[in-house]
Amino acid sequence: MRYTDWSAAPKVTAASTPVVWTGTEIPANGVVAYHVEFTGAGMTFGDITRIRVKSQGASIIDLDNAHFVAFYQRYSKSNRALLAADTFFTIPLWLPEVEDEDGDDERGIPGADWCQMPRGGAPTVELQIGAGGAAGTALIGYTVSDRAPRFFPVMLGSSLQIAASNANGKYPLFEQGGVKGFSINTTGLDRVKLVQGGVQKFHSDGVLCQAMQDDRNLATGLNPIFLDVGGRNLKGLMSAPAGSSFLELATGAGWAGVNNESVIYALRPQ
Repeated sequence: MRYTDWSAAPKVTAASTPVVWTGTEIPANGVVAYHVEFTGAGMTFGDITRIRVKSQGASIIDLDNAHFVAFYQRYSKSNRALLAADTFFTIPLWLPEVEDEDGDDERGIPGADWCQMPRGGAPTVELQIGAGGAAGTALIGYTVSDRAPRFFPVMLGSSLQIAASNANGKYPLFEQGGVKGFSINTTGLDRVKLVQGGVQKFHSDGVLCQAMQDDRNLATGLNPIFLDVGGRNLKGLMSAPAGSSFLELATGAGWAGVNNESVIYALRPQ
Protein backbone atom coordinates (compact mmCIF):
# COMPACT_ATOMS: atom_id res chain seq x y z
CA MET A 1 0.00 0.00 0.00
CA ARG A 2 1.11 3.53 -0.72
CA TYR A 3 0.31 6.93 0.69
CA THR A 4 1.26 10.41 -0.55
CA ASP A 5 1.93 13.56 1.45
CA TRP A 6 3.71 16.85 0.96
CA SER A 7 5.84 19.39 2.79
CA ALA A 8 3.66 22.48 3.09
CA ALA A 9 6.54 24.92 3.63
CA PRO A 10 7.55 26.34 0.22
CA LYS A 11 11.11 27.03 -0.85
CA VAL A 12 12.05 30.29 -2.55
CA THR A 13 13.50 29.94 -6.05
CA ALA A 14 15.99 32.26 -7.72
CA ALA A 15 18.35 32.21 -10.68
CA SER A 16 21.64 30.32 -10.20
CA THR A 17 20.62 29.20 -6.71
CA PRO A 18 20.03 25.60 -5.61
CA VAL A 19 16.77 24.53 -3.99
CA VAL A 20 17.41 21.98 -1.24
CA TRP A 21 15.18 19.82 0.96
CA THR A 22 16.67 17.77 3.81
CA GLY A 23 15.60 15.14 6.32
CA THR A 24 13.89 17.70 8.52
CA GLU A 25 11.39 18.31 5.69
CA ILE A 26 11.11 15.03 3.79
CA PRO A 27 11.22 11.33 4.77
CA ALA A 28 13.45 8.59 3.37
CA ASN A 29 12.15 5.26 4.65
CA GLY A 30 9.69 3.74 2.20
CA VAL A 31 9.85 6.67 -0.24
CA VAL A 32 9.34 5.51 -3.82
CA ALA A 33 9.04 8.97 -5.45
CA TYR A 34 9.49 12.65 -4.79
CA HIS A 35 7.19 15.15 -6.55
CA VAL A 36 8.12 18.78 -7.26
CA GLU A 37 5.92 21.74 -8.17
CA PHE A 38 7.01 25.26 -9.15
CA THR A 39 4.86 28.34 -8.66
CA GLY A 40 5.60 31.89 -9.69
CA ALA A 41 5.95 33.51 -13.09
CA GLY A 42 8.52 31.94 -15.37
CA MET A 43 9.90 29.16 -13.15
CA THR A 44 9.74 25.82 -15.02
CA PHE A 45 11.37 22.41 -15.28
CA GLY A 46 13.60 23.73 -18.06
CA ASP A 47 15.32 26.07 -15.58
CA ILE A 48 16.78 23.08 -13.70
CA THR A 49 20.33 22.29 -14.76
CA ARG A 50 20.95 19.32 -12.45
CA ILE A 51 18.98 17.00 -10.16
CA ARG A 52 20.58 15.37 -7.12
CA VAL A 53 19.20 12.97 -4.53
CA LYS A 54 21.42 11.97 -1.61
CA SER A 55 21.26 9.51 1.25
CA GLN A 56 23.39 10.30 4.30
CA GLY A 57 25.30 12.83 2.20
CA ALA A 58 26.20 10.39 -0.60
CA SER A 59 24.68 10.96 -4.04
CA ILE A 60 22.49 8.20 -5.45
CA ILE A 61 21.08 10.42 -8.24
CA ASP A 62 23.17 13.10 -9.91
CA LEU A 63 22.35 13.91 -13.53
CA ASP A 64 21.63 16.91 -15.71
CA ASN A 65 18.27 17.98 -17.10
CA ALA A 66 18.68 16.31 -20.50
CA HIS A 67 19.63 12.92 -19.05
CA PHE A 68 16.74 13.06 -16.58
CA VAL A 69 14.35 13.70 -19.49
CA ALA A 70 15.84 10.72 -21.34
CA PHE A 71 15.47 8.49 -18.28
CA TYR A 72 11.88 9.57 -17.69
CA GLN A 73 10.92 9.02 -21.30
CA ARG A 74 12.52 5.57 -21.49
CA TYR A 75 11.28 4.15 -18.22
CA SER A 76 8.00 5.87 -17.34
CA LYS A 77 4.85 3.99 -18.27
CA SER A 78 3.65 7.01 -20.25
CA ASN A 79 6.94 7.19 -22.23
CA ARG A 80 6.49 10.96 -21.97
CA ALA A 81 9.36 13.32 -22.62
CA LEU A 82 9.22 16.06 -19.99
CA LEU A 83 8.89 19.54 -21.46
CA ALA A 84 10.92 22.59 -20.53
CA ALA A 85 7.64 24.45 -19.86
CA ASP A 86 6.41 21.91 -17.30
CA THR A 87 5.85 23.30 -13.80
CA PHE A 88 5.70 19.94 -12.01
CA PHE A 89 7.48 16.60 -12.31
CA THR A 90 8.27 13.39 -10.41
CA ILE A 91 11.64 11.97 -9.40
CA PRO A 92 10.90 8.21 -9.49
CA LEU A 93 12.79 5.94 -7.13
CA TRP A 94 10.46 3.00 -7.80
CA LEU A 95 10.82 0.85 -10.91
CA PRO A 96 8.81 3.21 -13.12
CA GLU A 97 8.17 0.81 -16.02
CA VAL A 98 6.68 -1.90 -13.77
CA GLU A 99 2.89 -1.92 -13.54
CA ASP A 100 2.29 -3.76 -10.27
CA GLU A 101 3.41 -2.10 -7.05
CA ASP A 102 3.95 -5.25 -4.98
CA GLY A 103 5.05 -7.88 -7.51
CA ASP A 104 4.79 -11.64 -7.03
CA ASP A 105 7.59 -13.26 -5.03
CA GLU A 106 6.59 -16.84 -5.84
CA ARG A 107 6.58 -16.21 -9.59
CA GLY A 108 9.63 -13.94 -9.50
CA ILE A 109 7.73 -10.96 -10.90
CA PRO A 110 9.24 -7.70 -9.63
CA GLY A 111 7.11 -4.98 -8.11
CA ALA A 112 7.62 -1.28 -8.71
CA ASP A 113 8.02 -0.69 -4.97
CA TRP A 114 10.88 -3.15 -4.64
CA CYS A 115 13.05 -0.09 -5.33
CA GLN A 116 13.02 2.73 -2.75
CA MET A 117 15.18 5.33 -1.06
CA PRO A 118 17.88 3.75 1.11
CA ARG A 119 16.49 3.10 4.58
CA GLY A 120 17.98 4.79 7.61
CA GLY A 121 19.89 7.52 5.75
CA ALA A 122 19.10 11.21 6.00
CA PRO A 123 17.63 12.28 2.61
CA THR A 124 18.49 15.32 0.51
CA VAL A 125 16.82 16.47 -2.71
CA GLU A 126 18.66 19.25 -4.52
CA LEU A 127 17.67 21.07 -7.70
CA GLN A 128 20.33 23.24 -9.27
CA ILE A 129 18.65 26.25 -10.90
CA GLY A 130 20.30 27.85 -13.91
CA ALA A 131 20.76 31.48 -14.85
CA GLY A 132 17.32 31.54 -16.50
CA GLY A 133 15.50 30.69 -13.28
CA ALA A 134 12.93 33.05 -11.86
CA ALA A 135 11.72 34.19 -8.47
CA GLY A 136 8.97 31.94 -7.19
CA THR A 137 8.44 28.99 -4.90
CA ALA A 138 8.98 25.25 -5.02
CA LEU A 139 6.96 22.61 -3.18
CA ILE A 140 7.85 18.96 -2.65
CA GLY A 141 5.68 15.91 -2.06
CA TYR A 142 6.50 12.24 -1.64
CA THR A 143 4.93 8.83 -2.10
CA VAL A 144 5.67 6.19 0.53
CA SER A 145 5.21 2.42 0.23
CA ASP A 146 4.84 -0.13 3.03
CA ARG A 147 6.51 -2.77 0.82
CA ALA A 148 9.85 -4.05 2.12
CA PRO A 149 12.58 -2.72 -0.20
CA ARG A 150 15.03 -4.86 -2.13
CA PHE A 151 16.95 -2.19 -4.03
CA PHE A 152 17.72 1.48 -4.17
CA PRO A 153 18.37 3.22 -7.50
CA VAL A 154 21.66 4.78 -8.52
CA MET A 155 21.90 7.18 -11.47
CA LEU A 156 25.21 9.00 -11.59
CA GLY A 157 26.31 11.04 -14.59
CA SER A 158 29.99 11.20 -15.51
CA SER A 159 31.95 12.89 -18.29
CA LEU A 160 33.21 10.18 -20.63
CA GLN A 161 36.47 11.99 -21.46
CA ILE A 162 36.28 10.65 -25.02
CA ALA A 163 37.12 13.12 -27.77
CA ALA A 164 35.55 13.50 -31.20
CA SER A 165 36.92 11.41 -34.08
CA ASN A 166 38.06 8.61 -31.77
CA ALA A 167 37.86 5.14 -33.29
CA ASN A 168 38.11 3.24 -30.01
CA GLY A 169 37.54 5.38 -26.93
CA LYS A 170 36.99 3.58 -23.63
CA TYR A 171 35.43 4.66 -20.35
CA PRO A 172 36.04 2.20 -17.47
CA LEU A 173 33.06 1.18 -15.33
CA PHE A 174 32.67 -0.07 -11.81
CA GLU A 175 29.21 -0.74 -10.39
CA GLN A 176 28.56 -3.14 -7.53
CA GLY A 177 24.82 -3.21 -8.15
CA GLY A 178 22.97 -4.61 -11.15
CA VAL A 179 23.16 -2.34 -14.20
CA LYS A 180 19.65 -1.63 -15.49
CA GLY A 181 20.50 0.78 -18.30
CA PHE A 182 22.71 3.59 -19.54
CA SER A 183 22.41 6.85 -21.43
CA ILE A 184 24.31 7.98 -24.49
CA ASN A 185 24.27 10.93 -26.86
CA THR A 186 23.93 9.64 -30.43
CA THR A 187 24.98 12.87 -32.16
CA GLY A 188 28.33 12.08 -33.72
CA LEU A 189 28.22 8.55 -32.30
CA ASP A 190 29.36 5.90 -34.76
CA ARG A 191 29.29 2.94 -32.36
CA VAL A 192 28.77 2.11 -28.66
CA LYS A 193 29.56 -1.10 -26.78
CA LEU A 194 28.81 -1.96 -23.14
CA VAL A 195 30.89 -4.73 -21.54
CA GLN A 196 30.25 -5.93 -17.97
CA GLY A 197 32.62 -8.41 -16.37
CA GLY A 198 33.96 -9.34 -19.79
CA VAL A 199 30.45 -10.01 -21.13
CA GLN A 200 29.20 -7.89 -24.04
CA LYS A 201 25.75 -6.65 -23.06
CA PHE A 202 25.16 -4.09 -25.82
CA HIS A 203 26.73 -3.18 -29.17
CA SER A 204 25.16 -0.88 -31.76
CA ASP A 205 25.76 2.06 -34.03
CA GLY A 206 24.20 5.43 -33.28
CA VAL A 207 21.37 5.21 -35.81
CA LEU A 208 20.24 1.82 -34.52
CA CYS A 209 20.14 3.23 -30.98
CA GLN A 210 17.52 5.68 -32.22
CA ALA A 211 15.68 2.83 -33.98
CA MET A 212 15.40 1.08 -30.63
CA GLN A 213 13.67 4.17 -29.30
CA ASP A 214 11.15 3.96 -32.13
CA ASP A 215 10.51 0.29 -31.36
CA ARG A 216 9.41 1.29 -27.85
CA ASN A 217 7.13 4.04 -29.22
CA LEU A 218 9.50 6.67 -27.86
CA ALA A 219 10.19 9.95 -29.59
CA THR A 220 13.21 9.66 -31.87
CA GLY A 221 15.74 12.37 -32.57
CA LEU A 222 16.09 13.30 -28.90
CA ASN A 223 19.52 13.33 -27.32
CA PRO A 224 20.73 11.87 -25.09
CA ILE A 225 18.74 8.62 -24.96
CA PHE A 226 18.52 5.81 -22.39
CA LEU A 227 19.02 2.18 -23.38
CA ASP A 228 17.90 -0.75 -21.21
CA VAL A 229 20.07 -3.82 -20.57
CA GLY A 230 18.50 -5.21 -17.39
CA GLY A 231 15.06 -6.13 -18.67
CA ARG A 232 11.66 -5.35 -17.19
CA ASN A 233 11.80 -8.60 -15.20
CA LEU A 234 15.32 -7.66 -13.96
CA LYS A 235 16.73 -11.01 -15.12
CA GLY A 236 19.39 -9.24 -17.17
CA LEU A 237 20.88 -7.41 -14.18
CA MET A 238 24.64 -7.82 -13.90
CA SER A 239 27.24 -5.96 -11.88
CA ALA A 240 30.13 -4.19 -13.60
CA PRO A 241 33.37 -5.36 -11.92
CA ALA A 242 36.37 -3.05 -12.17
CA GLY A 243 38.95 -3.97 -14.77
CA SER A 244 36.60 -5.95 -17.02
CA SER A 245 33.75 -3.46 -17.52
CA PHE A 246 33.67 -0.46 -19.83
CA LEU A 247 31.84 1.63 -22.38
CA GLU A 248 33.60 1.62 -25.76
CA LEU A 249 32.76 4.34 -28.26
CA ALA A 250 33.67 5.17 -31.82
CA THR A 251 32.98 8.87 -32.37
CA GLY A 252 32.84 11.09 -35.42
CA ALA A 253 33.57 14.75 -35.93
CA GLY A 254 30.07 15.67 -34.71
CA TRP A 255 30.62 14.22 -31.22
CA ALA A 256 30.50 17.05 -28.67
CA GLY A 257 33.78 16.09 -27.02
CA VAL A 258 35.24 14.96 -23.73
CA ASN A 259 32.52 16.56 -21.59
CA ASN A 260 29.74 14.42 -23.07
CA GLU A 261 28.20 12.52 -20.17
CA SER A 262 26.77 9.07 -19.73
CA VAL A 263 24.55 7.99 -16.84
CA ILE A 264 24.67 4.43 -15.53
CA TYR A 265 21.33 3.38 -14.02
CA ALA A 266 21.85 0.61 -11.46
CA LEU A 267 19.91 -1.14 -8.71
CA ARG A 268 21.87 -1.76 -5.52
CA PRO A 269 20.60 -4.17 -2.86
CA GLN A 270 19.33 -3.00 0.50
